[in-house]
Amino acid sequence: MKLIFILFGIVFTLFNACFGIIIIFNDNQNTTIWADLSSLATIDIALLTIFIVFFGGFQFIATKEQAEEAKEHNKNTLAHTAYSEYLKLTLQFPDFAHPEASKIIQNYKVYNQYRWYIANMLFHFEEVLLAVGKDKDWETTLKYQIKMHSWHICRNDNYKTQGWDKQLEDLIGKVTLQTRKYGSKINNFLVVSDDCNSLYQQYLALILINHKLLKPERSCFISLSNSNEYKIFLKSTLYILAALLEASEANVEWGKTVHNELKNFEWYFKTVKVVEHDMCYFTNEIHKKLICEQNRFINLIYG
Repeated sequence: MKLIFILFGIVFTLFNACFGIIIIFNDNQNTTIWADLSSLATIDIALLTIFIVFFGGFQFIATKEQAEEAKEHNKNTLAHTAYSEYLKLTLQFPDFAHPEASKIIQNYKVYNQYRWYIANMLFHFEEVLLAVGKDKDWETTLKYQIKMHSWHICRNDNYKTQGWDKQLEDLIGKVTLQTRKYGSKINNFLVVSDDCNSLYQQYLALILINHKLLKPERSCFISLSNSNEYKIFLKSTLYILAALLEASEANVEWGKTVHNELKNFEWYFKTVKVVEHDMCYFTNEIHKKLICEQNRFINLIYG
């Protein structure tokens, strides 16, 4: 653009020089020279006016672009500064940056520190969103970080109603909805809810105590199937597994886990002639339905 202004100046100067020479060496009388010069001045004023308007418009556009660039730079600077503060927090508390829910919940003091960590994290994220507004890249980054802590945030609905900026509240809402529907992975550890982890621990403890009943010898099928000990063990395991399915809210990974565990009990249903729709092995219709959905053989009997 500067080159255009330089060329305009050169052309304007040459135009005036040439027009002036023509006027001076014209054969007309000297009285007409002033009239010609007056015409030249009028043309010059018109050209200069056009030039000034054009130059002013250019300056206005350039100034506006510079202001927009400065504004964008300031927004990015504020966002990066806020996110840097969050990264400092993760370096200060690395165990919270990649949390293991089971370890954190076991210690009341640690869990309180973790809640403080989450509050600070969301505060920094709010500053980022206030700085950049609707930015998909930043939203993706923050959403990923929030998802790592969704096991805790999902258990506390007040995180969505604590007066955060609406954009952050919407982001928390999206992560919460997605986590409750599909679950989330943290360091290859599936966390849907603490209830699921607790129930599965109860199941493993029950299996550990009664490990001989889990996979009995074929020769013991008949005698074991008629024993009250095994019936109580079976009802206890089915209750826990059904409660686990109910708590997991149809999470696919937990469903696969329960499906594999139920295969250990198929021999019993194949050996014993059960009464159709017998409810003695299930606490309620919901538990019966959930178990049937996870095991094809049991579903053929009770479904």
